[in-house]
Amino acid sequence: MAARGDISHGENENQETRNRSPDERRRIRQEQAKPILDEFHDWRTLERLLAPNGSSTAKAIDYSLKRWTALAHYVDDGQVPIDNSWIENRIRPIARGRKNWLFAAGSLRAGKRAAAIMSLTYSKRIVSQF
Repeated sequence: MAARGDISHGENENQETRNRSPDERRRIRQEQAKPILDEFHDWRTLERLLAPNGSSTAKAIDYSLKRWTALAHYVDDGQVPIDNSWIENRIRPIARGRKNWLFAAGSLRAGKRAAAIMSLTYSKRIVSQF
């Protein structure tokens, strides 16, 4: 499939369109990414026909096809980022900390309380940035 190598287009998309208007980003995505995504969707659909029902491959393909609308939404909306790296980088300390806080407070019960409080604190920090 030719589109496999083209999927890396998304890595450059942010550099190319970062300072453009949402309408301009949408236009560029429609021209460049939509044909790649359409070809990828067609390929996934054909591959699903070949995968035995119940296999790991079939489950993975079904998962992606069921969520295709959400996956490809960024092509139709220039305000949607191509990836979620920004938010992932902000919640990573919460997720990492939550696991550590469970054991840092001396008991499991106290650790769970500390994890809940710290999760709320970090979540508030993220929300207050908007």
